Amino acid sequence: MSKRRRDKFRYREGDVAALLGLPQRRLKTARDEGLARGDVWELIDRSVSYTSTGIKQLLQTLGLLGFLAVEDITAPLTEMMADVENEPIETVRVCEVNLDHNWIGVMAAGNKVKIKVNSSSNFRRDMHIRIRKSGSGYTFVGRCPRWPGKF
Repeated sequence: MSKRRRDKFRYREGDVAALLGLPQRRLKTARDEGLARGDVWELIDRSVSYTSTGIKQLLQTLGLLGFLAVEDITAPLTEMMADVENEPIETVRVCEVNLDHNWIGVMAAGNKVKIKVNSSSNFRRDMHIRIRKSGSGYTFVGRCPRWPGKF
């Protein structure tokens, strides 16, 4: 995915739903009702992302356009993204793998923290992975391993 395309589709659906205080399922329903894929929304890294035009059409479909301006949504999201992108990436060692609930335990900043991943089946103890501080927790950077213990 090119950086230019990523910059165009920069507002993730989960973040928009949280900011609006609506369930993500409601945004999906509104998106399915009439937003064109490729122009205003796109699937990027397993999550739906919108353009600013897409946010406007989404608010219109939800019936919120008269109550909220597009800038009311895009400005806080842009600030939130800038905070996350400026955090440094750390390389840490996996110390625990939970196969039932898809999380892994790592030692970060001297504390053991849990990180949610898509699939924990190929993570192994003592693997080195990359993480980034995100709010009060950490997020996994990169893709899940394709083979047990190997990227």
